[in-house]
Amino acid sequence: MLVSDRSSQGQAFANAQADLVLAREASPAAAAMLRTQLSVPLMLVDLHVILAMSDAEAQARAASLERAVPATHTGLSFVGTPAALAELMADWFAKGACDGFNLLPAVMAQDLPVFTAGAMPLLRAKGLVRAAYDGATLREHLGLPHPAGRAIAGGAS
Repeated sequence: MLVSDRSSQGQAFANAQADLVLAREASPAAAAMLRTQLSVPLMLVDLHVILAMSDAEAQARAASLERAVPATHTGLSFVGTPAALAELMADWFAKGACDGFNLLPAVMAQDLPVFTAGAMPLLRAKGLVRAAYDGATLREHLGLPHPAGRAIAGGAS
């Protein structure tokens, strides 16, 4: 569930039904506040990224992309280096603002390889990203229980 409905009814629905909430918060303080209002197991924050090996290159890419397709997204945006992104993410974790991020690369073919080669090793070194997964499903990777009444592929419900 994406928390765009900030009404009491929307939050009540999330608290009653959601295992995971995607939030569009732009600051760790706003995300932490939302997190205290929700009683869901996990909250991920949308994180729009434009990455490059230097800040100047990342800013130039951002300007070029903005000229081609003006950004319309809301929430957290980052333009810069993988090392600076890893620091930003670590800061949000340290402040208890979220459980993770819904990474939204501006250009998947460009930003994702830079993220995986540059930011992921730094996040692993900080103990914020695991190197391997024990489970076979996304729910298992996230530590979420299997919903009652649904069959598991290859097994019983």
